[in-house]
Order: sequence, then structure tokens, then C-alpha cells
Amino acid sequence: MRSGGVCVFTDGRVAEKQFVMISQSIGDGSTGTVRGYSVYAFNNGDSLMLQFDGGWGAKGFFGEYTLLSGTGA
Repeated sequence: MRSGGVCVFTDGRVAEKQFVMISQSIGDGSTGTVRGYSVYAFNNGDSLMLQFDGGWGAKGFFGEYTLLSGTGA
């Protein structure tokens, strides 16, 4: 899956977000796993690239981001 959007951060910064991910449902689809990559491009030229791993189940969605690279402050 590939998607995008706009992120507004609590400090007022705005970034365009593009991400790709692969998900796998297990059994009836009530649980599963997900892995993907996100790129945030800020209006001032800064950027972040992150990897995320997670899943979903009876307690909702969970996951962790890992910073791969970035520019700016």
C-alpha cells in the first residue's frame, strides 16, 4: 500500500508525508503485522526517513518507528 498526507506537528511545523507499507492478516484478520517506510518533507527543506514495524490485535494497533536518516534541525 502507498499513501500520503499532511502532518501538522504540535510546534506548528507542517510536513508532507509519503509512506509505503506491507501488511499481513493472520487468521480471520483480527490480528496481523505491518512493516513500512515513511518520509516526511518539511516546508523549510528538512526531511526525515523512518522505518516502522508493528501490528494489530485484541489490544489495538501497536508499533515502533526507527529513524533511518534526516536533515535539518
